[in-house]
Amino acid sequence: MFEAYYSQLNTPCLVVDEPMTRENIKRMQQVADANGCTLRPHIKTHKTPYFAKLQQQLGARGITSCKVSEAEVMADAGLRDIFIAYPLVGAEKLRRACALAQRVDRLILSVDSIAQGTPLAEAAKAHDVVLEVRIEVDCGGGRTGAEMADFAPLVQFVESCPNLKLTGLYTFRGLNGGIDDPALAGAREGELLAQYRKTAEEICGRKLEISGGSSPTGKYVAQSGQADEIRPGTYVFSDYMMYKECGAPLENVSARLVVTVVSVHKDYVVVDGGCKTFATDPQLDQPPYFFEGYAWFPQYPELRIRRLTEEHGMVTAEGPMPELKVGDMLEAIPVHICPTVNLQNQIYVADGGVLRTEIVAGLQTTRFVLLWRCRPGGRCGPADADCFDIS
Repeated sequence: MFEAYYSQLNTPCLVVDEPMTRENIKRMQQVADANGCTLRPHIKTHKTPYFAKLQQQLGARGITSCKVSEAEVMADAGLRDIFIAYPLVGAEKLRRACALAQRVDRLILSVDSIAQGTPLAEAAKAHDVVLEVRIEVDCGGGRTGAEMADFAPLVQFVESCPNLKLTGLYTFRGLNGGIDDPALAGAREGELLAQYRKTAEEICGRKLEISGGSSPTGKYVAQSGQADEIRPGTYVFSDYMMYKECGAPLENVSARLVVTVVSVHKDYVVVDGGCKTFATDPQLDQPPYFFEGYAWFPQYPELRIRRLTEEHGMVTAEGPMPELKVGDMLEAIPVHICPTVNLQNQIYVADGGVLRTEIVAGLQTTRFVLLWRCRPGGRCGPADADCFDIS
């Protein structure tokens, strides 16, 4: 797929076909439009302002993130309508969220319990802002989200907080909760969202915006008629997991890892990508999909990459080993693209014979504070207020 660019690549690396990515974006946008839903894509997959802007240019309304740091990066790049679909906990995150709310057109935050919502309301009051929030509900995902037994008191609590403005409900189910058929999972999500909506709107006396769906289930959540918005992420590039989950064609996968053979042995070869290149979720040989390796090699479907160290990937074969030599380059479709991108500092983007790079800007910045310093002459003591920002 990317052979024409091999001489320009510094492996291991991730390469994205831009025309194919555009088609993936258009395809999901058409799903949303056909069912009267807005599309608010989750940028956790690409973490790149360029692709977020491309999604909006092609029809998406706003973006979704999980981290304040991701949202800040997108705001810095000019994205003005952001939903942080994760319950924020911790004073520093809340401070930054309150600051962010004052410099974008729309920031939506999450509430999933009274215990988590109380400090959020206190932070909003302390910073003299009114924060728009959605309540997260559990529709079978088994992660965060209020369950029905706790839901009505939570709605009443949020309604009682003058610095919180409840505008909607949201959920993430995906193919969790014992249903591995996307159509059934999406329909069930729609049914549960309708129940939560009815309860909430009876309490608050107004219409609320309902948000749900994922890449495999978004179409069916939209078709349920119960969602105003869907939030898929993986669809932008697709991956081997989407192929296994919902039969997404492998020819729609627009991102591939490219690695180089660095060592050849009798029964295996070693490539220059280990666990710092190949994402290691989900686990191998486990239900429901029983993945046989951490990636799928379209040039050599018989290859398996099952053993990784930090910088080494040991590649074996089902049957005879292909005649590979040192210097050969292999393309691999990641099992899960989202954590794969998270392992990259940059992405190569191929478009019509032109290759460029895009920085994965949404990687969280970590601030290291130097608390203790050894100075010349062996004198050690508390450091000055030195700190370093790294991405």
